[in-house]
Amino acid sequence: MTKTISAASMAMLASIVKATEAGGFAYHAPSDVVELVNAGLAEQNPGVKNSENETQIATRATDEGLSFTAPSVDAETTAEAAKPVIASGSFALGGIKKAVRKAPTRTSQYPFDDIPAPNPADPDDAPGFFVAKTDKMKEPWKSLASAVSNYNRKHGVITGTEEREVKGEKKTFNTYDFPTVKFEIARYEHNGVEGALVYRVK
Repeated sequence: MTKTISAASMAMLASIVKATEAGGFAYHAPSDVVELVNAGLAEQNPGVKNSENETQIATRATDEGLSFTAPSVDAETTAEAAKPVIASGSFALGGIKKAVRKAPTRTSQYPFDDIPAPNPADPDDAPGFFVAKTDKMKEPWKSLASAVSNYNRKHGVITGTEEREVKGEKKTFNTYDFPTVKFEIARYEHNGVEGALVYRVK
């Protein structure tokens, strides 16, 4: 029987597969990957939580997920359907509803590179972009946390290493400093629409 997977879930599966193939896993909230888990394409380990956001747990692709491709779905159509609603500009930090910590997906579909550095003379004015929640992305402030973390690490400076226990094994991870570029993410309401604000703080 052919599985029908939404475009948003296919985009998320791609990032999970990438992490799994690298010998690791991605962090996701169970509600964000329920379609993939129910389809047998991904599995989660509740025993391994993101230390910075405990609503997110370790997620990896199953053998079926590693080899899965969506039949009869045009790649361009899938990418367009998964594209979030984005508004770029300056946002007042007073509109933040709840700050969100970050975890490690692809960032290319989001306009990180177009966002200028903040103006130190106006600390409440935050350059960034807003992603509205949709039926396919009900909690973008959680779904985009890994994209923010990945972008920060891409532009960060490795300052050392630290050991963490993953699935009963000790693994070494890099630690970072962000001297020139850093983004944060928060739950936000923009023009009466709830979503996620990704804003630049450095």
